[in-house]
Amino acid sequence: MIVLIVGMVQGMLPVNFWIYRCDPSLYGENRFLAYCSDPAYGSYEHGAIYFGLEKDIVSNLQSASVLILGSSRAQLGFSSVIVDKYFSARGLKYFNLGFNYWESDKFAKRIIERHDLRPNVVIVNADYFFTNAASLTAKKVMSGTRSVEFEYLLKEWAQRSHQDICIRKKYGFSEYICGRKPALYRSRLNGRTSVVNWPRSFQIGPFETNEPSDNTLVRLIRNGKSFKKFLNARNICLVITVIPSTNISSNPGREIAAALKVPFILPEVENLTFFDGNHLDEAGASKWSANFLKKFDALNLNCKPR
Repeated sequence: MIVLIVGMVQGMLPVNFWIYRCDPSLYGENRFLAYCSDPAYGSYEHGAIYFGLEKDIVSNLQSASVLILGSSRAQLGFSSVIVDKYFSARGLKYFNLGFNYWESDKFAKRIIERHDLRPNVVIVNADYFFTNAASLTAKKVMSGTRSVEFEYLLKEWAQRSHQDICIRKKYGFSEYICGRKPALYRSRLNGRTSVVNWPRSFQIGPFETNEPSDNTLVRLIRNGKSFKKFLNARNICLVITVIPSTNISSNPGREIAAALKVPFILPEVENLTFFDGNHLDEAGASKWSANFLKKFDALNLNCKPR
């Protein structure tokens, strides 16, 4: 018993569900904790969405007319009130299916297949999305073993316990175990991500933009064509963009879109603000997504919902 208690408090259990050092302040009726910077808990969003552990999350995915795919840059870049209002005003549902850990096409494709998703349009943040690869976290989730699913069930249970202990102050020992580690929360309704306590580490220039090698670009285009073929079989239109970053070039996204013969949207927006140079903060995301959606609205797609 002593070893178990010490292991939990120190976050050294073989299953990572020790959540109590994570900031609990953004729980809501339709929000769950998606990721915590404390490795004793880590990421939950991959398993929550893949296994459908959060209430109504699969039905909300299935009813979305527009899916947004990409890494954490897409996850944060399309998380703003502007995006919510745009789709709400048109009576449409969307779901932001971007993931942290630089997630790419393989995991997104598996979720689309697993939950039989058939949106009208998929918007892809194409900064190295078409890699035909997956993060270690995604590979673990996709392994489908009982032990992995059980771990995510424990993570889901821990969120209820987290709220009881660290918000409602039940049991009288919250001051000893509760903390404020930076965390990401997600909406069950549309995947919108909110950040709490996240530090800013952004420094002004000099910036060095990374361009892929010719071989890498050929591989990205080849994988992109395969992904487009997968979407075509489901009658889904593809739109490509590149979320602003200080070290990722938009050129590969433009070339991939041209090779796939799909729309490419890249609004030029000045004075954007970031957390760290790679991720737009809420103000930056609002400004950028507002300009993106103006251009998206002007697209004439046969499959575009109206």
